Amino acid sequence: RALPSFEFRCTARTWAYVAGGREGLVIWIACRAELSRRLHRNEDAIQAYQRALELTNQVSQRRFLEGRLAGLLRHRTGQPGR
Repeated sequence: RALPSFEFRCTARTWAYVAGGREGLVIWIACRAELSRRLHRNEDAIQAYQRALELTNQVSQRRFLEGRLAGLLRHRTGQPGR
C-alpha cells in the first residue's frame, strides 16, 4: 500500500525537475533506484544508483547515493552491515 504512494510522490516531485536538465535527471534516476530497492530488485537498483552517481557532483547527494549503493553491494556479497 505504501509503495504506490511512494512511487507517486517520487514521480510528482521530480517530474518538474526533469525538464530542468541534469539535476532533475539525477533525482529521477535516484527515485527509480529507491523504488527498485524497495521492490527488492537489487540489480536494477545498483545500476540506477551507479548511474545517478555518474551524473551528480553534489556532495550530499553523492553521500546518500553511495550509502545506498554500499548497502546493496554488501547485501549482494553477503557481508554484514555496519
